[in-house]
Amino acid sequence: MRHCWPLLAALTLFACSSCDGETFLEKSQYPLDELLHVNHLQALGTHNSYHLAPEGAKFGGEWDYTNAPLDVQLSEQGVRKSFSPDP
Repeated sequence: MRHCWPLLAALTLFACSSCDGETFLEKSQYPLDELLHVNHLQALGTHNSYHLAPEGAKFGGEWDYTNAPLDVQLSEQGVRKSFSPDP
C-alpha cells in the first residue's frame, strides 16, 4: 500500500493541472452563483422541537414550556426539516 501513494499523488497532480477552471465556470449550470452566496441564506431550525413541559411543580422557569407540535412548527412557524427526534 505504501507504494501506491506516490502514484496516487502523481495522478492527482496531473488531473488538477489538466483542468481549466474558466471553461468550467463558463459552462456552469448555475449562472447566478456570483449573485447569491451561502452567507446570504438563512434557515430557521429548532432545538428540542418535541419538548413538553414537565408535570408537577418540581420544575419551573426555563423548563416550564411546551413547543408546538412538529406539524405546526413546519407549516406555520417557518421551521425547516432540521430536527431529528430521539429514537
